[in-house]
Parts: sequence; structure tokens; C-alpha cells
Amino acid sequence: MTFLRSVLLHARWSWLVLFLGMAGIIAVATLTPQDRVPQGPAGLDKVFHALAFGVLVLPVALLRPDRLPAVLLLAIAYGGLIELIQPLVGRSAERADLFADALGALAGAGLGLALRRHLLRRESDRSR
Repeated sequence: MTFLRSVLLHARWSWLVLFLGMAGIIAVATLTPQDRVPQGPAGLDKVFHALAFGVLVLPVALLRPDRLPAVLLLAIAYGGLIELIQPLVGRSAERADLFADALGALAGAGLGLALRRHLLRRESDRSR
């Protein structure tokens, strides 16, 4: 078995470490009081939400696709929890942020699954 196939098929904990690490980064970024957050063009924060939640879910799709349905639900619930907590730290809760989180999580899942399929196919072609 090639190294890449071994990593992809036997990734027991790395997906969880990556997921929890990114969840921590998201918590810090989204729960920092508003007066400490630099402002950008309108709508740019939605792009950041989508990217962050895409990166949150991508390693799970790549390394442990069997965990993906539960992790997708957890990621979207996490986005909702963040939106509920934000008013307590001087930020505004927005449904559009939660929508961007969900879209980003789904995009990250799709990208991770496609990347996994590509890498496994490539490894399979090399071993022939």
C-alpha cells in the first residue's frame, strides 16, 4: 500500500485534530468583540464565513468521509451557536452568516470528497 493511500485510509485522529483546531480558530475570529475587528467591504465577512467553514469540513471529507454527515450537521449547528453567542460579545447575529457557514461547509465537503477521489485514483493508476 502506498504512503498516500495509507494516510487516507487510516487517518484515525488527524481529521479530528484539524477539525477541532479550525473550530478554535473560528471561535476566536467570530467571537472577538466587534470594535477589535477590522472592517472591510460589505459582504466580505460572508466570504470569510464560507471559507472558514469550508476549511473546517474539508479535512473530514478528505480523511474520514464516513464521519462527514455527522460533522456537517455539527459544523452547521456550531455556526448557529456562534450566531447565538455573538450578541453577548458585542457582535451582531446574522442569518446570512449562518447561511454562509452552511454553504462553506457543503462546499468544503464536496471539495474534500473530490480531492480524495482524485488522489486515490491517481495512486491506483501509479500502482498498476
